[in-house]
Amino acid sequence: MSSRVETLLRETIRSRRFIPNRTGPKRSASSVFAILQAILGLYPFALTHVLLLDPQLPDWLPELFVRNLHVGRAVVSIRFYREGTATHFEVLEKRGR
Repeated sequence: MSSRVETLLRETIRSRRFIPNRTGPKRSASSVFAILQAILGLYPFALTHVLLLDPQLPDWLPELFVRNLHVGRAVVSIRFYREGTATHFEVLEKRGR
């Protein structure tokens, strides 16, 4: 990855705010996604075909599956799991680019 793309990704990640700006039921759905995005460290960059992951599952959540996550033209399914204090992930399926 070029240094320009890496810089763009770093700046985008630093500037991310997980504060929903909707009201009503849509706000609740947005809040759930924002929490999952923060726990899983999900940073999709569709234009560059990149999905950055930095998961940190809490103690009360030993395993989590995300299925059919669309990133650009690709679709992925990922298993997140804890081993001791570390969180790991496994790509179960990837379709497209």
